[in-house]
Amino acid sequence: MAKSKKEVIENLNFDEVIEKKSRSSGKKEIHISEPYLPDCFKPVPLYGRKYVDIYKHDIDTNSCKEFEKTDDDYINRLRAMARRNEEAALNELGVLYYSMGKRDMAVDCFLKAAKQDYPEAQRNLAIALESDENKNPKEIFNLYDSAAASEDIIALNNLGCCYLNGEGTKRDYKKAVECFEKAADHKDDLAHLNLAVCYTFGFGVERNLEKSLELYKQAADLGNKPALKKIAEIYYRGRGVEPDKKIALKYYRKAAEAGDKDSEKMVRLITGKDKPKTKEVLPDKAVEAERKEPEKAEKAKEKTAEKAKTQNQPLKTKSKKRSDYEH
Repeated sequence: MAKSKKEVIENLNFDEVIEKKSRSSGKKEIHISEPYLPDCFKPVPLYGRKYVDIYKHDIDTNSCKEFEKTDDDYINRLRAMARRNEEAALNELGVLYYSMGKRDMAVDCFLKAAKQDYPEAQRNLAIALESDENKNPKEIFNLYDSAAASEDIIALNNLGCCYLNGEGTKRDYKKAVECFEKAADHKDDLAHLNLAVCYTFGFGVERNLEKSLELYKQAADLGNKPALKKIAEIYYRGRGVEPDKKIALKYYRKAAEAGDKDSEKMVRLITGKDKPKTKEVLPDKAVEAERKEPEKAEKAKEKTAEKAKTQNQPLKTKSKKRSDYEH
């Protein structure tokens, strides 16, 4: 006896279905566009950063903001120290050049300091090299690895991203989680954000949406802006929690205030400011006249037919185009 459609769906093993599709198509990648998997699915490995938002640190140029770009005295003092191959000065000069947009000069300074095993310079060199068209992922991974060995927090987070995405090394979810956890212990906001992604999908840890939400909130408390939008999405969609548009609106507003355009749209949508305009309602008299219009047309037609019959004349009808009916 043939199984019903309901029985077939209930007995489906989604993991097997996905594996069969992957083998038959010859593709190694599995595309999942939905950022949060429904609870009825088991976590599926995702390949490539384009499927999951993983955040890496850039070079921190905030320390240079207090100095003007034309502060020649400060730059000259750094250059004098750099000529003596002082690694801290070389790294600081590199950061200053990077903030000015002089990337090649920055890379040269970072490279000289990195050769002296200066962790911050190793990490900054890796970040600067990531933007190269012909970058060497293995070289970048090794630089992050060296800096992370000295407990450089930014390097630890970025190294975790390399392990998670398989950049310059074999993909290793457990090592990625270890890196994120170490950086998170030092209150790194991006590490909290990336660790939340691991718990969302079950990368290197058991999938736990409650833990994921907790980590997103911790990242938000540390000033992370993308985390605000993530929290709003969780409450709006009801991913691991009961849907709550009131809480979602609260976080969408915070994200919108932080400059997120998508969150601004969601605020307008939830508050009803983006609802489509309804057709203008006709006054009562106009509505009544519109209702009576078919009746008048029918009476006029009957009157014309009666007149033609009494005069023994054929009834003349006006032909209509298809467009006349469509309107």
